[in-house]
Amino acid sequence: MQRNIRLLDDQNHSLGTIKITLPNYCPWCHSKISPSIASQTRYDDSNRESPISLVLLCPSCYNHFLQTYKVIFDRNWQITNLEMSNEKPMPKTSFAYPSKIDSISEEFGKIITESSNAEGLGFNHLAGIGYRKALEFLVKDYLIKLESEDSAKISKLPLSQCIAKIKDSRMNDLALAATWIGNDETHYVRKHTDKDIEDLKKFLHTLTNLVNFEISISEANDFINNN
Repeated sequence: MQRNIRLLDDQNHSLGTIKITLPNYCPWCHSKISPSIASQTRYDDSNRESPISLVLLCPSCYNHFLQTYKVIFDRNWQITNLEMSNEKPMPKTSFAYPSKIDSISEEFGKIITESSNAEGLGFNHLAGIGYRKALEFLVKDYLIKLESEDSAKISKLPLSQCIAKIKDSRMNDLALAATWIGNDETHYVRKHTDKDIEDLKKFLHTLTNLVNFEISISEANDFINNN
């Protein structure tokens, strides 16, 4: 659905009328709608990155919601279009881990970020499952990249059998404890009722530090052997 709106700058000067596309669904009640424009922000012409935002009213549930638009210019810096932005703010990722982990397991970081975002949004059940998946990627990539295990075999093994191949007893214990809690996050009945997602994250975080330690040792060995 398209609608004509009049743009104003921060000095209340008219910048002309432009046609924009309005969203056709309500993020609150998920109805197909023709929203009303309750208000709009003014364009800050001192900052060309400044967006335009509309406060819209759903005619079905009568809730307001925000829609933001990127301002598009022609080569003479005249506004030609307002492009609807679907980007939404996400919670800041709260699970910190050593950056060197990304050198052996890129997917671990992606899964951790999604899991932490889910937790930040209050989706703790999904977050627990995600942290359990991140653990599996970390363990398997560790065995493949640092212990030179066969990739095809490791990728097909259950996580418990992969953990058994870890030589460092400290890492073995941390991975096993995190797995037990992670499995509880995926099952109907919890076996370990005195542990929760915070314990899972604690063990997983410590495990990443030990893996980071092993990566540094491997880098030192490579440096010595090449000189």
